[in-house]
Amino acid sequence: ALTEEDIRRAQLGRAWLGDYVSWAQKAAPASPEIFHEAMGLWLLASVSTRRIALQWGGRNVYGNLYVMIVAKTSLYRKSTAMRQVLRVLEAAKLDALRLPEDATPEALFDELAGVKPSNFDALSDSQRDDWLKGRTVAAQRTFMKDEASSIFANLRKEYYGGLAELLLQ
Repeated sequence: ALTEEDIRRAQLGRAWLGDYVSWAQKAAPASPEIFHEAMGLWLLASVSTRRIALQWGGRNVYGNLYVMIVAKTSLYRKSTAMRQVLRVLEAAKLDALRLPEDATPEALFDELAGVKPSNFDALSDSQRDDWLKGRTVAAQRTFMKDEASSIFANLRKEYYGGLAELLLQ
């Protein structure tokens, strides 16, 4: 059971989420409020980079959060809601927490392991800086895909072999 202190502290976090939802709803009023709430929770889980854990049964359980917004195309402004959290990440200079949207399983493993890319010297200064920032939390970075259907379509491609198992893990 949560203690009174746990409940008080949880309500402080809820205040932040409420402020985010209010801001995002004003910035993107065509997106349903529940989309902004889901994306706000995704943002909190993303920036925590495994620094927040719930102790349960003697083990730490980390805030891995998967959000899939399912609604009719164009009607509910899913992408618009997603762009609001990207605006926050960019404004906070935390966009290095994002993994590339399209990567083979091998490239994704390299990203998560912090393996220096073979074209590192050819990257621009800002790209190298982003890679170095992301490397400090390599395995804790987040993934955002605007159209989930492309993930499922890629599962059938031979060079994406192992992607289904990786995503399920």
